[in-house]
Amino acid sequence: MIRLTLRKTLVTGGVALALGMVAGCGTDDGAEESVVPETTGSSAAATASAPAAALPAAACPLVDTELLPTLFEVSAPRVQENDPVTSAGSVTTYSCDVSDGGELFLTVGTSVGPKSGSAEANVRAALEGAAGEPVSGVGEAAAFGAKDGVGTVAGVKEVGGKYVLVFVHGAADDKEQLVEVARSAASKV
Repeated sequence: MIRLTLRKTLVTGGVALALGMVAGCGTDDGAEESVVPETTGSSAAATASAPAAALPAAACPLVDTELLPTLFEVSAPRVQENDPVTSAGSVTTYSCDVSDGGELFLTVGTSVGPKSGSAEANVRAALEGAAGEPVSGVGEAAAFGAKDGVGTVAGVKEVGGKYVLVFVHGAADDKEQLVEVARSAASKV
């Protein structure tokens, strides 16, 4: 049952994130949320002087298939890129389903859109109502949340004047593994 729920959530999650990113843009209701910005003065200065990185145009290149067997009980993870989804506000979401033995266990993705709202508001929108717990190493603001047995790690980075939301969906019990996959994916953005 959890696999069916996980599959349904993972397949539809990318579209919801794109819409959530737009909904989060331009709004910051001031609600207390444990989504902590990671950028400090010195790292912000380093980021500002770094050359502009290319925006992601697919999600599967963000997946480190060699890392997965060290984190999950999988033997031969396979990746499959889903068709990109473009929603209102010029937000494009790319998602990659990761399976082992035909069983989907992870979705890694990214939504790219105009910089709007705060990074924290975009992360809250990506968590779709799940209480956020801060994580580091995934972007300016990042958090883990769980809802209906599915865990989500979401983080926002600014790249080339746009927001790039990196997200990972999987089983809620795999929190530490999901965070590591998200950190790895974010390092490639």
